[in-house]
Amino acid sequence: MKFVLIAAVFILFSGITNADPKQRMIEIEMKPLGEASSRALPIVRFPVVEEFSGWIREKSQLSAYESFIQKMVKTYSDASNVDELANLWDSRSFPEIQKMLSSDAKIFDQNSSYYKRIQNSRVLGVVIYGNYEIIFVSHKLTDDESRNRYYPVWVRDDSRVLSNEIGNDVFFQYIINKLQDDLFERWSM
Repeated sequence: MKFVLIAAVFILFSGITNADPKQRMIEIEMKPLGEASSRALPIVRFPVVEEFSGWIREKSQLSAYESFIQKMVKTYSDASNVDELANLWDSRSFPEIQKMLSSDAKIFDQNSSYYKRIQNSRVLGVVIYGNYEIIFVSHKLTDDESRNRYYPVWVRDDSRVLSNEIGNDVFFQYIINKLQDDLFERWSM
């Protein structure tokens, strides 16, 4: 039986707004595709951090999420070879990244070129999932062009590294395949 996201995403919040990111809980009601039901529906709850404001390069104080994105963009932009990216990746994921980026010089060059084009970045929101965070970011490439990306990050002892280890996880796949567009739209307003 297929399940889909039902109409609305509900947010629990205090109504007070300020410039600091806030952690909240998002609830998603699930129901079988095409079925109208008056019965209780399963609810999936997951914590998010939202209400980030401003572009990273224009801020004097950065959150831990923003600092990580800033470090990642700078490291990818400045790297002259794949090995210089090792400190951004968890040790379980890096060998595959290293193999992929080393397999063809064009792949590494295209990747580097993309990050060099980034003029500024803005963290839109973060989904917290166990020891992982999925950081949703808007990268400004030109005055007229931005690209939305998400980065799966593994957190260990308050240290953040990129990780592909969560890639086959069912909940991660659900967020990326079913909720990504809704989250980007919600956080881009």
